Amino acid sequence: MTHSTPTLPLLDMSGFVAAPASPAGRDFVARLRDTCHGPVNEMPLLRRGASLQMQWCLDCHRHPEKFVRPPEEVFNMDWERPTGDPDYGRKLVAAAGIADSRHLTSCTTCHR
Repeated sequence: MTHSTPTLPLLDMSGFVAAPASPAGRDFVARLRDTCHGPVNEMPLLRRGASLQMQWCLDCHRHPEKFVRPPEEVFNMDWERPTGDPDYGRKLVAAAGIADSRHLTSCTTCHR
């Protein structure tokens, strides 16, 4: 299933094509699954759960620590973020080698 996205200049998704090969990529796949489609394990037919407007992408690019999860939990539909450790997301971002938000929000990171 593909989504119709707004008309954009060339949107470079090559960093996500090999997504399962890296922790950041696996987390991206999980975020797309959870936020684009919602709880797919409970749906007889997939649906889009997000607008896919640029703001939606930038929300994650600006604050990946809010969305990242451990690699072993990427495909766990019942996973919930632990509470009690305010640095949890930042630690996962560092461990996964996800770039800082200055790079992630640079126009040329996605638009070529």
